[in-house]
Amino acid sequence: MTRTRHDLFAKQYFAALLAPFGTVHPSYKIISETREVNLLFIPRRLAAADRQTLGLLGRMLSHRYLFEAFRNLVNANEINSCIGKLNSDREALLRLAKRKKRKLQEKDQPRLSIISPTVSEKTLTAFMPSPIHAGQKASTNWEQA
Repeated sequence: MTRTRHDLFAKQYFAALLAPFGTVHPSYKIISETREVNLLFIPRRLAAADRQTLGLLGRMLSHRYLFEAFRNLVNANEINSCIGKLNSDREALLRLAKRKKRKLQEKDQPRLSIISPTVSEKTLTAFMPSPIHAGQKASTNWEQA
């Protein structure tokens, strides 16, 4: 369900932009506790020249993508919710692959793109990976954002 005009605009804009390059499912429902992702994109094979016309977005078109667009500053809870949707979609794909007695390949793993006009330095830092050295505890800085 689209709650704001911005959501509706983002879904319609990206659906129209991406439709020539693959299958687009606005308001795609991911099964678990039912949640919606703004847009699910499933690519079809494209010539490199076709992808180049869209620049960075075109380079993303060889992967399954979940797009989430925000009108205002995105916070850590919203990012975690998006990551949860990504994981739910990945789990659904794993279940499907298992039923078909196949393995989900790395290249078929879904990806997530969060579109926001801005993000705080604190939130951005919280989601940056940090190396773990032997004997060091894993960082949980996302809980602090």
